[in-house]
Order: sequence, then structure tokens, then C-alpha cells
Amino acid sequence: MSNLRIFVSITIAIIFFSCKKDSVTQPLNDLLRSGGSWTISSFVNGSVLDTSINYTGYTLVFHSDGKMQVQSNTDSGNGIWETSNIDDRIFMLIDLEDDFPFLEARWDVLTMTNTQIEISAGFWFPTYITLIKN
Repeated sequence: MSNLRIFVSITIAIIFFSCKKDSVTQPLNDLLRSGGSWTISSFVNGSVLDTSINYTGYTLVFHSDGKMQVQSNTDSGNGIWETSNIDDRIFMLIDLEDDFPFLEARWDVLTMTNTQIEISAGFWFPTYITLIKN
């Protein structure tokens, strides 16, 4: 009887925590899949190696199928995006086909509203980005 209780308890715990992880990232997924584009209104590059890179003014377009585009007056590129949850922290992966240093990363979502997302990546010298919905 005690083995059955342990099994049932473990099964319930697995189901509960699995659902919780999906619900944590769902608002971000819904927001990005809702259409429209996002402009990088602030780009703070924490790298001491290359401070010349600045993506302020670039536009990101997230598609519901996980694909995305990056656009500016001079550059453009394609890639994919996805969200994940680790220990109740929301992450957004940006993986681009073209070379966009300091933009491709697993970004930690710091804050999120319907019109603004703040993200950061990096440990010693983090980079911060603020996205504003157009």
C-alpha cells in the first residue's frame, strides 16, 4: 500500500510541475506570437572586448511557428526563437542564421508587459536589451 501511495504522489508531482513550467512561459509565447514587430529601444553591451556593437533601432519580428527576422536599415537576418523555463526563470533563445554578435543568446527575461520586454544575457559582463512593441 505504501508503494502505491509513493507512486501516486510522484505521478501527481510530475504532472503538477510539468503544467507549471508551461504556464510560466505561456504569457511570453502568447505575446510574441500575437504578431507585430518589436524595436530594440535600448542595447547596453556589457562586453569589454567589443563595445562598438549596438543594435538600438533594430526590429525583431517573431512568428508563431518559431521563426523570426531581424531588420535594420543596413542589415537583415533570419533565425528561430523559443522560450524555456528553468527554476521559474523565463528564458528566450534567439538563434540567427547570420552573424549578429551579442544578439544570439539564451536571454533571461527580466520584465515583461504587453508592450515592453527587458532581457539580459551574460554573466561577467551582461548585455541588456529593451524591446518595445511597434
